[in-house]
Amino acid sequence: MSNSEKYQIKTLIKALEFLIAFGKSRKPLSLSEIKNRYKINQTTLYRYLYTFESLDFIRKDENDRYYLGPSIYNLWDAALDLYSIRNVAHPFLIDLGKKINETINLGILEDNRIRYIDIIESQHNLIMKAEIGSMGYLHSTAMGKSILAYSAKEFIDKYFEEKIPKFTPNTITTKRAFLIEIKHIKDQGCSMDIEENEIGVICIASPIIIDQPTIKVKGAISISIPSIRFQTYQKATLVNELNETAKNIIDEFKKIHQLI
Repeated sequence: MSNSEKYQIKTLIKALEFLIAFGKSRKPLSLSEIKNRYKINQTTLYRYLYTFESLDFIRKDENDRYYLGPSIYNLWDAALDLYSIRNVAHPFLIDLGKKINETINLGILEDNRIRYIDIIESQHNLIMKAEIGSMGYLHSTAMGKSILAYSAKEFIDKYFEEKIPKFTPNTITTKRAFLIEIKHIKDQGCSMDIEENEIGVICIASPIIIDQPTIKVKGAISISIPSIRFQTYQKATLVNELNETAKNIIDEFKKIHQLI
């Protein structure tokens, strides 16, 4: 048994497998139809249906037929809002990576952290802590800072009420210092992490923020460059390329979702 299997909850897996299979029926089903179709022990089936009904994943109509409830669609909407941005952004990130030949990152706001959902590796050797799926702090990463800088005052206040970890001597850990940083971010047109998250790496980021009644996305894109190589670039060129890419991603996303 692998480590991953050891920590799996078998009963939860079986319940979710039932829900996935039930969702493929495409029509309401009676209790007897469900019994015949899925061959589940009657007691177990009642428990599944009762549990999923209580969470609104399954509902029952006036004819006592079961169908998918709104909780399923809420999850689907959330997944679309957050992760479809990756599909839209990916080709733009590849193009930016070819122009700059450095590592390009895409992240979204999740649980007061930045979740890395796409990384285009550079042809140069650059070993970073971040990988797709990993989480970073908002105060120490360029992407996180770009989101935090354009967030409401209440969000910033609440963030700095937490214990703020210091990763390097350069990490900003106080709200007072970060409020000064916000002014710099808005003046520069970008956010920067100058060895604030890890020594030897400088990142520059631009926000991807879409705030519509039906779709809300808070994310950012960034370029990660070894500190020793950063001085070979014109900062203005990096900022322009980054901001143009961010704008193109936002425009394309809005176009696809008919928000323009």
